[in-house]
Amino acid sequence: MPPLPGTVPQGSSAVLPGSSSVGTGLAAPVNTESGSKEASLRPEFRRLLEQRLNGWVGEAGSERRRTVAKQAGPYLDERGGFDLETLPEGTKRELAKLEKASEGIEAIFVRQLLAQMRRISYDGKPKNGMSQFATDTMDQAVADQTSKGRSSIGIAQIVFLDNAQNLVKSAVAAASQARSETKR
Repeated sequence: MPPLPGTVPQGSSAVLPGSSSVGTGLAAPVNTESGSKEASLRPEFRRLLEQRLNGWVGEAGSERRRTVAKQAGPYLDERGGFDLETLPEGTKRELAKLEKASEGIEAIFVRQLLAQMRRISYDGKPKNGMSQFATDTMDQAVADQTSKGRSSIGIAQIVFLDNAQNLVKSAVAAASQARSETKR
């Protein structure tokens, strides 16, 4: 059963790349201290993405590192690790949107799981409209908090990491292509 209008908190619905994000609140978070827009990721998502990208770049001194460093060089820190802060602002915003969409996918899954569990454990008493509304609202809140918190079941992380790695690789390749074309 879809939630009633107004029962889904803003930003909790999943928006996949290529679909409309109107009214979903998926814009980059606003840094309230400075008032500027700043794309920021959950610390564990950032750490895991940097680990994956470091694996893509390869070990220091390896042939893979020499090859990939030609493209990714501007995005590597002084130790040779991938630094997400050096990515273009547009890519950082896309990563933030991807994070929100990934959380939305997990929230949808958890909400459906809760609804199914509730149907199985249903005590047979008929529910009135208000109790059903309260139950649906509670399920949505639990699903939203689960997808964003440390108790996440991992779906958001998997969806985010797989897509974010491809997004960053594409951005690095596009920037490398642009640099090589300007040298000509």
